[in-house]
Amino acid sequence: MRLLGKDAEGTSWLLSQDECGLLVSMLRLPPGPRSAPRLSLAARKLQALGGVELADELEAHRASTRRRLQDLLEHAPGADTVEGDAPGRLLRLSGTDFELFLQVLNDVRLAAWERLGHPNPPEPPDDLSTGTPEFRFWFELVVASRVQGFLLSAAFPG
Repeated sequence: MRLLGKDAEGTSWLLSQDECGLLVSMLRLPPGPRSAPRLSLAARKLQALGGVELADELEAHRASTRRRLQDLLEHAPGADTVEGDAPGRLLRLSGTDFELFLQVLNDVRLAAWERLGHPNPPEPPDDLSTGTPEFRFWFELVVASRVQGFLLSAAFPG
């Protein structure tokens, strides 16, 4: 994944076919359950009044943003070789889409981290086996963290 350009309308990225496929695969995985947020007393009262509706709206928003990003990746036009890179996909992200991308990656990362029991440091164990449910969560945590970090450092160097 490489930043090709940045202008007032957004950013352009070159993704290899494998990178694009990896991200689409991760986004196609059904989102896992999230832990309940810690709430203040005032927030608990508000949640009692409308928490179910708010939770439903939040989940609908999360699903919508994941679908938007998945669509952007799946419909990114093919790109010929650029400066020695293998052919891949050209992903154009508006400022809003860039923020959505970061939001989705952060949501995937946090959900995986929660399901893994809040590991500190968040590094996969040496004895991790591909046949365990934890493998998926580590996959999501590592990929989302690295892509998120790369996007931020490439778009905002320094």
